[in-house]
Amino acid sequence: MVSTTRGSARPLQPTWQDRAGAAMSPANSRWSGRTGARKRRVLRRVCALLLLVAAGIAATWQTATPTEGYVVIAARELAVGSVLESADVTTLATLDPPDGVITDVERAVGQVLSSPVRRGEILTDARLVPTDGPRAGPGRRAVAVRPADPAIAEVLSAGARVAVIGIDQTGAPVVLTPQAIVLWMPAVGSASNRSEPVLLSVAEPDADRVTAATLTGEIALRFAT
Repeated sequence: MVSTTRGSARPLQPTWQDRAGAAMSPANSRWSGRTGARKRRVLRRVCALLLLVAAGIAATWQTATPTEGYVVIAARELAVGSVLESADVTTLATLDPPDGVITDVERAVGQVLSSPVRRGEILTDARLVPTDGPRAGPGRRAVAVRPADPAIAEVLSAGARVAVIGIDQTGAPVVLTPQAIVLWMPAVGSASNRSEPVLLSVAEPDADRVTAATLTGEIALRFAT
């Protein structure tokens, strides 16, 4: 039951009209304005942060999206030293191709392989003998040698490390260089593989000694330890 004062029917508890009037009073509006401004500032900061996060996600997505392109691949297995013909290669669409990839068949035809290639393998410039000459590496020289036993070329591959052995004046074997790297050798099974030289990367101090040995006598190659 609602208590009333004597001579008046007005209740002691505030009515909803009283509460609404208090909320609309100038003093209360001032406090509400301050609270609303604070909320708006917080909301603006949250929105700005969300926009920054969205922009970062979009940039990452664009960077990570791979691009499709056509690359040259081997149409069949090819031996080191092979001279590429049009029937040896074809093209394939691929996502995110590797660096140095060959994209034009005409560019590949006529090039010499510096290492064996599997069927379906993507061709890059690292698989081809440079057209501007062999690259022996810093502090090294490219030297062509013809081993006394040409059959050794059939078990070598580009990148193999070999020791070059010569014969001194007494007929004793001498190591001309202990760590030569095979850069190129004739294609296995080719008719000319017994007459073509093996190209080695030799340390610069040993390069002249190896070259001289190829002119004055026979040399041999063995796998380096």
